[in-house]
Amino acid sequence: MQEHTAEQSKPILGYWNIRGLAQPMRYMFVHLGVDFEDKLYNVGPAPDFDKSEWLDEKFNLGLDFPNLPYMIDGDVKFTESDAIMRYIASKWGKHLLGSNPEETGRIEMLANHVHNLKMKSTMPCYMSDDKSAIVEECRPLLKQVADSLGANMFLSHGGVTWLDFKFFELLDLLHFLSDGVFYQEMPHLWDYYVRMQSLDNISAYMADPSRCMYAPFNGIMAKINNI
Repeated sequence: MQEHTAEQSKPILGYWNIRGLAQPMRYMFVHLGVDFEDKLYNVGPAPDFDKSEWLDEKFNLGLDFPNLPYMIDGDVKFTESDAIMRYIASKWGKHLLGSNPEETGRIEMLANHVHNLKMKSTMPCYMSDDKSAIVEECRPLLKQVADSLGANMFLSHGGVTWLDFKFFELLDLLHFLSDGVFYQEMPHLWDYYVRMQSLDNISAYMADPSRCMYAPFNGIMAKINNI
């Protein structure tokens, strides 16, 4: 783990004022002991949902592909969630990339499935308030990932990696959507969640409402968990 000193400029993580795609990156920074600026953009109320806080800056930050989330680390500027997470791991915690080719290959294989599960659980929240339908849609893919995890401690079948932080946050959303049903059906996922929560700095961060964002998972336009 690379120490981040006060003399170094803080990396800036820019995202909407929600958990969403940025929460796994926040967890990574916290776990690695990296002091970062959590730049939050607000969306105005219905019916206009004013996004001017972001749009006024969007094309003035020097981003090649302006989008949220973004990360600015000095002269280094990234968008796209997985690219940001890999960068955080590469710079401040190389062990989070996998300790050998087999572990790295496994997480690269699983990354697409975890991303698909994220989309299946999040996008319908913006279209409908039917949580049960989302649960049914997510169950088969979640079971595949859970079966792949098996009795192993982490998704790589070795040490913790960047993808575990993405899955860790996703389990919180799925727990909310399913009212705990998924943990009843796949109890080893709860063991995994507790294991992630006990990583360095994470439990203290999650217990501090002045630092950790508890809600919402989704933007104000969503029909589920939008405030």
